Amino acid sequence: MSPDERKPSTILYLIVAVAVTGGAWVIWRPLGAVVAIMLIGKFREITINNSYYWDSPKYAAIFGHVVGLMTALFVRTLAIFAVKSEWPRTGFEILGAMALAYIGYGIRRGDSFRTDAQRLQLITQGAAVITFVVAMVVAVLFTNGWRG
Repeated sequence: MSPDERKPSTILYLIVAVAVTGGAWVIWRPLGAVVAIMLIGKFREITINNSYYWDSPKYAAIFGHVVGLMTALFVRTLAIFAVKSEWPRTGFEILGAMALAYIGYGIRRGDSFRTDAQRLQLITQGAAVITFVVAMVVAVLFTNGWRG
């Protein structure tokens, strides 16, 4: 790869992402929340680049659970500060689940086409989405009270 084709570093990406998200938040808080949630897709690149170094599916699942929990906390916090109604918050949570599901997008599901790294990426995606959904349900029940 020539110097002209190099990708920007992750730190530079994070600085630009925070600036764009902050600008969108100032314009309209729900817009800032949507932009921040869509930037979760950056985890795809981090996951793909690091999946070759995981030794077993256990580490991929642990990474997926951590990412899912962190994303759930992030999305729920954004939703609480961005809007007051529960329906738009639910929309943000669905958008967050879709952003997490993007981690494994494009990997063929057939075993004959799957490399070890792709298998680990799929495990990470599955663990992240499952943990995200469970954490969202718990967060919604916790913040709204246990209604019976």
